[in-house]
Amino acid sequence: VDFHDRITTFMESLVKDKVFENEEFLRELATRKFLPRGYPKWAAQIVSFDIRSPISIRGSIDSSGIKYAWNVTPCLERNYFGYLKKDHEKLLGIWSKDKIKGNILVKNFKNICIALKENKVLASNWSYNYTEIVMKLGTLDADLLENELYSIPCILQKDWTLSSPKMTCLDLKEDFHPYLLRFPVERGNILNVFEKCGLSRSPKPLHFLTVLETIASNLDGNAIENPNVANIVKLSFDMFLERLSKDCDLVKESGVMFFPTNAEKPKLVESEKLVFDDWPELRLVLHDQNYEYVQ
Repeated sequence: VDFHDRITTFMESLVKDKVFENEEFLRELATRKFLPRGYPKWAAQIVSFDIRSPISIRGSIDSSGIKYAWNVTPCLERNYFGYLKKDHEKLLGIWSKDKIKGNILVKNFKNICIALKENKVLASNWSYNYTEIVMKLGTLDADLLENELYSIPCILQKDWTLSSPKMTCLDLKEDFHPYLLRFPVERGNILNVFEKCGLSRSPKPLHFLTVLETIASNLDGNAIENPNVANIVKLSFDMFLERLSKDCDLVKESGVMFFPTNAEKPKLVESEKLVFDDWPELRLVLHDQNYEYVQ
């Protein structure tokens, strides 16, 4: 018989015993570390704790809350007690899933998203609980969600990759993959939760500046060789200029901006180092200067 099954059998028998009505015994039992710590079976590869270390009853989340808290705080592996009387629940010190604190919910979700960023197989396995977890997050304060999750890849895409609320939009017609992604329409029932995390339905100038900045960081000063990247750069710059007049105040907060140079193989250069070529004779006048011109 499996060790975990033996523990379950023992606990079920204990609950039926008269000793379980003894308050002093329950207080002592609750503090003893002898139960296995619960976690989803799909997550065995990414657990951040020693699964051999036992946990106590007191201070643990009941088994129905595993999906919401397993990565951050101890959870009971199984429902050992069935229906508990309120006084028993209080004496044992068990936390129900409805009493899990918001910061625990967010931290658990955040940690899992970070761990699954490059693992599509595990992300696919997690997807069975994903919507339920996100909907529970939706009951929390928007400031907490945005502060913790805005830049975290936490939106599960159709291909089991994850994108951040910062770089995901609903109304995105062009393809900026993998830098700026569309919100998956099949998850429309949880769109409002990610809007609380800072997701914008329509792309703004800052989205396209971030795309350019990310590509510039990858290029490390070199010219763009990949034609697909070159297309994304051109499109991002055009979309940035198109939306600039509507959200110019937001752009002031962006700091350093990277714009493409006007060359056969453009580079992305800090905007303050570029010259805007709006005068036909300008390049003739400055031909002996080492200037680069914006696209």
